[in-house]
Amino acid sequence: MRVPRARSGAFANVYKLTSGSRTIAVRVFLYPEKEREGRYHAITDHLSAQRPPCIVAFNYSAEGIRVGGGWFPLVTMDWVSGVSLGNWVHDRVYAGKADALLQMAERWGKLLEDLRTANIAHGDLQHDNVMVVGNEPVLVDYDCTCVPALVGRQQLENGKPAYQHPLRKQRRGQLDREEPEAGPQGIRGHAPDQVLDGQGPDHGGREGQDVRVQEEVSAALPATGQG
Repeated sequence: MRVPRARSGAFANVYKLTSGSRTIAVRVFLYPEKEREGRYHAITDHLSAQRPPCIVAFNYSAEGIRVGGGWFPLVTMDWVSGVSLGNWVHDRVYAGKADALLQMAERWGKLLEDLRTANIAHGDLQHDNVMVVGNEPVLVDYDCTCVPALVGRQQLENGKPAYQHPLRKQRRGQLDREEPEAGPQGIRGHAPDQVLDGQGPDHGGREGQDVRVQEEVSAALPATGQG
């Protein structure tokens, strides 16, 4: 039997599993965390009442996989077939498709409004956690997600630093200011302060990729008059 190929992240590995006509994503956590089960149950309860279309239904199982006689948790969800927002933007920037980028900016604004209406903060809206499916943005990876029942509790993970508010850790899961601004400026992106002052990460690494995506979008979009 061949060894399955994982898509590795900082906190979990994701495997693609096909059974019959259904394809699912299986998320295997890399380390134990006693708060994780309670957080996922709180998110599930909230989504059962109101789930915006950008959020994919998922299932958290405390006894999802057995290894060496012990049970470990899994998250499963339908596999999202699409391209990451980072790659989607990159392709359209180099193709000179500014109109497509502006249209995506409008869809992004609608997505953020849907999250606010549902009282949900995704918590890690970096470009690898946003898949473009049929030109619509869909969110994946809910480890940093916050719902009203979790407000005031410490976040287990803080997401990719270049996409976070500098006071994120002190705000303890507030819902109102965690997400990037909506509209064209939100899709443009801005290089983090530590990059602007010359103290940031080298453009050759992952953080450099984040900055390049932001710079590419900003260069491709026409000026909107916003500061």
